[in-house]
Amino acid sequence: MATLGSFYLGEVLGLTPCPLCWYQRLAMWPLVLLLGLAVFKQAEGLLKASLVLSLAGLIVAVYHNWVYYRVTSDYLLPCSLNAPCAARQFAWFGFIDIPQLSLAAFMVVVISLIAHRPKS
Repeated sequence: MATLGSFYLGEVLGLTPCPLCWYQRLAMWPLVLLLGLAVFKQAEGLLKASLVLSLAGLIVAVYHNWVYYRVTSDYLLPCSLNAPCAARQFAWFGFIDIPQLSLAAFMVVVISLIAHRPKS
């Protein structure tokens, strides 16, 4: 859902992703393939790789939320005027912003991977 959502926001709505959004996309998009293969092949190693990638995306998502809510300054970031990291571009239901959606998506993936119990 997160991968489809990012495509929708970028390609259909025409929103320009900020650099932090791109980093999160780089962590989220491969998860579709990795988790799909892990389920199909029953490969525990792919699940561990997915967890590492998800944790990296979660860290960037937490930092993006800090920047978005002005907990930390965004002047140190590679953000530009065309794609500011703290600008509100979209709000789902009027109050759920893109950084929150990304944070929630990575949290769901990380929690699901940690809670996963392989079959004996």
